[in-house]
Amino acid sequence: EHAPVLDKRPTPDRDRSVYTVRGGVTQTAGPYSRPVDDPRRFLGEPLKAHLATHGITVRGDVRLADRIDARTAQRSRVSAKHQTPLVDVLGRVNTNSQNMMAEALAKLNGWAHELHQGNDAARGTWAGGHAAAVAFLQSQGIDTQAVVSADGSGLSRENRVSAAVLTQLLETMLTEHEHGEHFLNSLAISGTRGSLVRRLQSLTGRVYAKTGTIRRVSTLSGYVFAENGQVAIFSIMHNGNGSGFRGQQDRAVEAIAAWLEAHPAVEIEDPEVVEAMEHVGLLTPTP
Repeated sequence: EHAPVLDKRPTPDRDRSVYTVRGGVTQTAGPYSRPVDDPRRFLGEPLKAHLATHGITVRGDVRLADRIDARTAQRSRVSAKHQTPLVDVLGRVNTNSQNMMAEALAKLNGWAHELHQGNDAARGTWAGGHAAAVAFLQSQGIDTQAVVSADGSGLSRENRVSAAVLTQLLETMLTEHEHGEHFLNSLAISGTRGSLVRRLQSLTGRVYAKTGTIRRVSTLSGYVFAENGQVAIFSIMHNGNGSGFRGQQDRAVEAIAAWLEAHPAVEIEDPEVVEAMEHVGLLTPTP
């Protein structure tokens, strides 16, 4: 028997997923992280069970509603309201690879995109999230033929993206996007925080990147900032059987940093790049 394997594949309409479990289960197996099809139900069902353990019985089943009708609204009372700023959500997704939030954010983007297209009955779906992502990439002149997204977290094996697309996206976010500094500051930082806290410590504070890991797949994409002021954008992807992928990625980034340091410093002329680097402390503002 081999270790348990949990695979996830979307249904044809991409609104639900089929999970397949195979292999032997031991006491030390798992837990396994997989995306949630519907975050609302994921909240509702455990909340109902939690209330029951405290003697509060909720009659009937958990029902999902896109909108609250007037009668229900009159009979309801909001006991608490909490909103997390989008910049904080982005930080949790990119710094700590919080898959649940990535799924919700993808569906939220899909809902907003469909509303913008005039669909008043829009719902948050993975298909909508994919359409929103493709529309943004195309608006930046990025070829999307190599882009296939089946979920929002990247855990599905149906997802496809090329290193070229990622590096073009990273360049756009650093040099052109109005919120590029927030995006840069949302990434994990080498030797400092998030999924890179124990990696690339020889370049502590100089690599801002996003990791990606599922079984037999390991990726690292982001920026390396040299001490002489130069910046390199990279995307490294490993697929298939093997080990030591992360070490190979780290050595590649160290080689990129060494190459940058060996070349004369160049003046960064793009004011948006300068502003983003100053914002995260990689450059000292000039008086």
